[in-house]
Amino acid sequence: MKPADAKILSFLRRDARTRVPSIASTLSIPQSTVYEKLKKKLSRYIKKHVAILEFHKLGYHALVYITISCQYNHKKELQRYLTKHPNVNTLHKLNFGWDFIAECIFKDYAMVEDFKQELSQRFNTMQIETFNVVEELKKEAFLTEPEHIIGEGAKDE
Repeated sequence: MKPADAKILSFLRRDARTRVPSIASTLSIPQSTVYEKLKKKLSRYIKKHVAILEFHKLGYHALVYITISCQYNHKKELQRYLTKHPNVNTLHKLNFGWDFIAECIFKDYAMVEDFKQELSQRFNTMQIETFNVVEELKKEAFLTEPEHIIGEGAKDE
């Protein structure tokens, strides 16, 4: 990836609402160049634009990661259920003894326990482990600097 392209992407990783004129001005390139790069070349790297919320300010005080292992004949059904569940923010398929890890957000920890119990009863889970997030230290910081993409010491073209 060209350094100028990496810089544009890093602006968007830091703040997806950064306007084209601001990016162009900071990088000293024409707005039309930034716009064209975003429209034609860089859009293939952008999955979606989202807002990162302060869930605790909205009354959701339980952020947990739940690892789940279930019997083979329940995996697809459990995956469908977790994918559609409104409290599951992020879901990943795992290996080495675990089937899924779900980042879940609930109003309180009693709701977390109810959710785990429901999973256990409904899908005959073999193992469920919960990790309560006490403090978020870093979020969505990967590739927020051009050097993350183009490597240290890379020169602008």
